Amino acid sequence: VGFGKYASMTYKELYEEDPDYINWLRRESVYSTPSPKAKELIGYADSLDPPPHPESMKDQLVGFGKYAKMTYKELYEEDPTYIKWLRRQSVDGPPSPKAMGLIGYADYLDGSLTPQERLTRIGRQSVGFGKHKNLTIEKLYEDDYDYIQWLCAQESPSMQVYEIIDYAALRKEICDA
Repeated sequence: VGFGKYASMTYKELYEEDPDYINWLRRESVYSTPSPKAKELIGYADSLDPPPHPESMKDQLVGFGKYAKMTYKELYEEDPTYIKWLRRQSVDGPPSPKAMGLIGYADYLDGSLTPQERLTRIGRQSVGFGKHKNLTIEKLYEDDYDYIQWLCAQESPSMQVYEIIDYAALRKEICDA
């Protein structure tokens, strides 16, 4: 291996004796660039046990939090703001392996959306707070653009407000294109 506490082991020995260490390296590599030797070890492990393709994970149970009994697909379709919240939490440190799996699944699906599909996806969500709580984000944008502009100017927006800000920025991007 050539580094860390397992420096004297071969990749195969480490893979067989402490796969949790390799999984830890995989998680850490999401947030910081691994050394060349760590990349090589991760590549070796991936060749023996490739991570699942995100599309195949749609029926996997979330397994944690208030949505523990939902599948990845159900949660992605029903409450995308929860996934955004998870992404923002990971700024404070690496998320759990289960949260990473869900985030990876959502990142894969989000990356396959066209800008128009992303706009539609965000626009269908309800505002969920204040006097406009029963409106969709799209309807709020159309009915009270001054309020949208006010929200965009807030210094510390809530998670719900971020969705509205994202929608406004994306809509402007699409309209200006």
